[in-house]
Amino acid sequence: MTIDYQGMAAKLLRFTILWSVGLIVLLAGQVHAQETEAQALLQKARSYKAKQQYATSLDYYIQAYQSYDRTGNQQTLSSINYEIGALYEQWGVNERALRYYQNAYQTNPSTPLSNKIGYVHLQLKNYTQALTYYHKSLDTYRANNNLSRQISILTRIIDIYKTQKKYTKALEYSLRIKELQKAANNPTGVAEAANSIGYFYKFTRQLRKSLQSFDEALTYYRKQNDLENVCTILSNQGIIYQILGNNDQSLATFAKAVKIRERQNNQAKTAELYNYIAAVFLAMNNLEDARYYTTKAVKLGEQANNLHSLVISYDVLSFIYQKKGNNGRALKYFKLYAAIKDQQMQQERIRQNALRKRQAEIDSTENKLRLLLVDKEVQELALKKVMLEKDKKAKENQLLRRDRELLQQSKALQKAKLQKEELERQKAEQSLLLTQQQLNKEKQAQKIALLQQQDKLQKLAIKQKELKEKEIQKENELLNKNKALQELKLQNEKHKLQSEQNKRKAQEQLYIGIGILLSVVILLVLAGFIMSRRANKKLAKQNDQIESQNKLLQIRKEEIATQNEELMQNHEEILSQRDFIANSNKKLSSQNDKIMASIRYAQTIQQAILPFEEKMGQMFAGHFVIFQPKDVVSGDFYWVSQHRQHLFVAVVDCTGHGVPGAFMSMIGFSLLNDIVNKNQCIEPAQILTRIHTGVEKTLKQKQSDNSDGMDICFCRIDYQENEEVLVTFAGAKRPLIYSHQGQPELIKGDRTGIGGWQHNKARIFNNRELRLKRGDKLYLSSDGYADTPNPQRKSFSFVGMYELIKKHQDKPLKEQQRILVQALVDHQQDAEQRDDVTLMGIKL
Repeated sequence: MTIDYQGMAAKLLRFTILWSVGLIVLLAGQVHAQETEAQALLQKARSYKAKQQYATSLDYYIQAYQSYDRTGNQQTLSSINYEIGALYEQWGVNERALRYYQNAYQTNPSTPLSNKIGYVHLQLKNYTQALTYYHKSLDTYRANNNLSRQISILTRIIDIYKTQKKYTKALEYSLRIKELQKAANNPTGVAEAANSIGYFYKFTRQLRKSLQSFDEALTYYRKQNDLENVCTILSNQGIIYQILGNNDQSLATFAKAVKIRERQNNQAKTAELYNYIAAVFLAMNNLEDARYYTTKAVKLGEQANNLHSLVISYDVLSFIYQKKGNNGRALKYFKLYAAIKDQQMQQERIRQNALRKRQAEIDSTENKLRLLLVDKEVQELALKKVMLEKDKKAKENQLLRRDRELLQQSKALQKAKLQKEELERQKAEQSLLLTQQQLNKEKQAQKIALLQQQDKLQKLAIKQKELKEKEIQKENELLNKNKALQELKLQNEKHKLQSEQNKRKAQEQLYIGIGILLSVVILLVLAGFIMSRRANKKLAKQNDQIESQNKLLQIRKEEIATQNEELMQNHEEILSQRDFIANSNKKLSSQNDKIMASIRYAQTIQQAILPFEEKMGQMFAGHFVIFQPKDVVSGDFYWVSQHRQHLFVAVVDCTGHGVPGAFMSMIGFSLLNDIVNKNQCIEPAQILTRIHTGVEKTLKQKQSDNSDGMDICFCRIDYQENEEVLVTFAGAKRPLIYSHQGQPELIKGDRTGIGGWQHNKARIFNNRELRLKRGDKLYLSSDGYADTPNPQRKSFSFVGMYELIKKHQDKPLKEQQRILVQALVDHQQDAEQRDDVTLMGIKL
């Protein structure tokens, strides 16, 4: 029996080819599976995005991106970058949206992407970059002769120039839009362009051309019965007529717009038109008609809750009453104007803080998602490693079984051959020799085949070893990447901590600088006050001299009628003295202006040392502050601080008001900072005792008859577990109002004040502890609100204030603030303010 070595080699070759083809098919299947998985992830991301579940959508987008990144599909990666940018844009995080749009633009610099990048730059107020991308898009649309797209991009460019107040450039592009609208045969677009052109002609002081453009647009809108645009154009024309000095035409034009708005029952827009009419009468110095129309604007603005209209109306009314000499009403409307301004600024700060907070949360979410995906990839690689080792062992066992089968076949063939040789040896020696030679050849061929098989097995083992080394290398790279990400996170946290420390140090230096600057300003105010008193005394003396000389002149005129020459001389002397008095009055007025300028500067500094709205917002769940000085500067102040887990809040009422009260408020402010922030005293009663000692020493009250002092409402707030809040209160002649679970209560302070002349040697203050819940409210005040009089000199009273808080304590704090301010204005009317007013409400 002969061995078929060629057949065995062919079988081995077929097995090797089939194994290689199977491996290729397996790898192709893995690639196809990866693409299928990536497509499924992308569909999930789009689905969650449509549901506005942005965090979940972002998770699937990042997974899809990493899956496609392994396949190297750049076109799909660009599309995913675009979609993630659109997600961030819808989420309101434009900085992130810009980054992904730019990544997509690098791979696929298309015109829609250029538009998107320009729009996001516009939202971020990066006007130069926005213009760059918009001009790229404009060039493309102009080359394609796409009129509608050109108009759209030109409109956005005009908006940017309008925001930058570059009205000449805005006018230039508006004229281009008008020509394009004519070419597109779009009469509505032409009218819109004419309206814009009239607007920009107005700002470039080409008023006649502005009126012509407005007339062109107005004719079209009247034909279309577009009353909204008709009113807008009439308002613009009324303003231009006023600028040209044609007040009658201006009033007539505004009256036409008012009739339309009244038919529409549009109270907000009607109020704005009344403000325009009042401005015309104010320019004509017709204060009564200006007041009449502004009052009508206020009524409609309040009904429509149109803050934009109200802030203008209150400002104009304050100016009108100041011109008429009614300072009480002027102050009333100025306070209402300032309250709305403060509300608008606070709303903008809240919006910005919310935006920054949301952006930080989204950044954190994306970083966490990326770290989770890295961990997931490491786990998948480890699993793949185990599976590859398992496959390797299975293939090694299969090869060993094949070797054993070949060996058994070889043994069987050898046995049959020996039997055949034994039978044939008896036949012929020559035949045996031939058989032996043939056997030697067959053995040699078998050795060669076995050596070839061993060589292939060695090569396969080398390839498997190389594959294993590549897998280990890739795993090390992923571990190093994970380690780098962790180090980057630690560096960011360290940088953030360093930034906070620098900010705190800068604030401390700012407070020290403000204290020094305020001291200098106060010295200047004192000097100006002394000079003012001297000038007043001198003026009074000169007035007495004038009166005496006038009497003497009258007596001489009656007794000596014939002495005309002497009378003329006396008359000339009187005229000379009158000029002297006028010059003295002018100097006195100038000195008074300087003093007031110094006091207003002191007011700026005093406002700067009060707690910022941002700090108050960080410390409390909600708050409001009513702070109304009687004069320019105040003897009241409010103060907040934080030391470790303790929060401190105080309202302080110093003796006097105006400049003397401001001196005392600076002493109190400085003592509070030293005692709490520097010396770290945390017990409220002990803090009040130390403030008393500090006032006594500062004013040298033991060596003088000085009796100035201050009343204080002071609280320390400690947040406990289970939503509980421990409030420790100490009061120097001031009570604390608090609302616990919807029930308002009152707790009185000690009957002794801070500073002043006293018979006893020491002042003892007591702590009172309140156990409240999160969401409860505290109200701290000076006595100014309760002491505010009405025209009959009747005070608002503390009971009245307490009952008002009790009635509205369930409403939001900002609504409570508005009610309290309005109630005080309604009570006071035209009466003069008696004292500084401070009332603070906080939500725990």
